Amino acid sequence: MKKILFILGVTLLASPVLAYEVLLTEVQKPYEVVDIDIDIDERQTHLGTLEDFPVMYQFKLSEDTAFNVSLRQLYQVEGDPIPFGLILVKQDRRGGGVTEIARFNPQNENWTRIKDGGVGLTFWQSDIITQQLDDGVYRLEVSTPVNIGKYVLDLGQPGESSGYFEAISNARTIQSFYGYSALKMLTSSLIYYPIGIVILLYLIRRTWQYRKVIANGS
Repeated sequence: MKKILFILGVTLLASPVLAYEVLLTEVQKPYEVVDIDIDIDERQTHLGTLEDFPVMYQFKLSEDTAFNVSLRQLYQVEGDPIPFGLILVKQDRRGGGVTEIARFNPQNENWTRIKDGGVGLTFWQSDIITQQLDDGVYRLEVSTPVNIGKYVLDLGQPGESSGYFEAISNARTIQSFYGYSALKMLTSSLIYYPIGIVILLYLIRRTWQYRKVIANGS
């Protein structure tokens, strides 16, 4: 059994999992700005809910940066994707207003159904929008025509591999955001793959012991 646990531990630690930070967006009132303090070019996932008004994010760049952004939403067997849209604006340097940089309103056919094995959920995924931005203060608005629905906002580039337990924590945070209980983690590849390895190693061990008993008895 010690060998089984050792092999399982090595497998988990060696499994490559893309690093990203999951952050819950909490907005108390309309037009409240959510500041993004971490580096915008690092992979980060923001979980947000539209409740009758858009959600506005703000970030500051000190140098030219390739800005990457995409949206996800939970896949529903029946019905079309929620028409989430993005508007990216830059504040004028003299503080007198804003300039629109990009607008993204994907149609139904622009959403791709994907299975996220690590999270154990199926999503509608938008295209990844890449925009070269110079230094300045920017605001990114997420909205729909009726401003109702839950979304996953992905920013930045995928980073280096993260730890196994960090990946489990991120997966559970996303599942909980969509109202799933802890039992839903059994559908995550981060859980069922290790369980499968344990079962397989146990069966191999039992088979080897059984054959050894037969050999000794003959």
